[in-house]
Formats: sequence, structure tokens, C-alpha cells
Amino acid sequence: PINPSMLYDEITSLCEVSNNQSLFDPSLIDLSLKKILVVEDNDINLEVATYLLKDTHAKISIAKNGLEAVDKVSNEPFDLILMDIQMPLMDGYEATRIIRKQLKVTTPIVAMTANVMSQDIEKCMQAGMNFHVGKPFEVEDFYGTLLEALHVSLSSTKTNDSPIKV
Repeated sequence: PINPSMLYDEITSLCEVSNNQSLFDPSLIDLSLKKILVVEDNDINLEVATYLLKDTHAKISIAKNGLEAVDKVSNEPFDLILMDIQMPLMDGYEATRIIRKQLKVTTPIVAMTANVMSQDIEKCMQAGMNFHVGKPFEVEDFYGTLLEALHVSLSSTKTNDSPIKV
């Protein structure tokens, strides 16, 4: 015989959200030879972005606004730039335009913004950004965009379960 408690337990176990495992382990990607500039004025978003990057072993540099980003990009090369859009002093659009037009730097730039409507993404592309990732960050989207921007294939990272340097 089934009592109400057993029935309840069985129904709730069927409704449980499955363990949402990441499709891949970022620690298997060795980006230790890559330099990434994270341009973000919000401390929480900055902490999340750097936390997501730490397992990849990329060398991370930080700028708190567009002016700092332009200064850093003019003084050292980067393999990737993660660019917030709304920042004090100089926003991500203006910083990107300067990086592209005045500095003539072609480093891939990923827009990081809560603005995810198609016209917002198009505005990022028109400013010279190459990719877009929404905030709050969805882990799979963040890593997928990172891999695409750096031209790293996910399938090549799983070989022999050992990190691959890219």
C-alpha cells in the first residue's frame, strides 16, 4: 500500500530539476598563453568574470572604464578584450571605436551587457565589437563565446582529458 507521504516523495522526486552540469570543464582549457583584458566597472560583475576565467589560467588584466581600457590596449597587446558597455568616464562603445579606429587594434572584443535585444547587439557590432555575451552571465554562453572569440574548438580540449594549450 502507498501512503500519502510516499506518494508525495515520489512525485517530488520526478519534478526535481536535474543536476545542471556544465557541458565541459573549463580547467581542461589551458589559456595560460593568452592575455585577456576585462573592462568592467561593477565589482560584482568583475568578480564573476574573473572567477569564470581563473580555471583557464589566462593572464587577466583589469580596466575599470573605457579610458583605462584604451590606455592599456595602447600600451600592451591582448588576445581578447571583454568590454562592459555602460561605464563612467568612457563607455564601451566609445572605447571600442577608439581601439578600432585610432589605435587600429584588431583584437577580438566581446561586449558584456544586460542589453540583449537584437538592436542592442547590432549597436555593439556597429561600434566594432565582434561578439556579445549577456549579463547576468550564463556560464555556457560565456565559455562558448570565449572559445569562439579565441578560435578554440571545444572538441580539441577533451583530448586525453589533459589540458590543451592554445
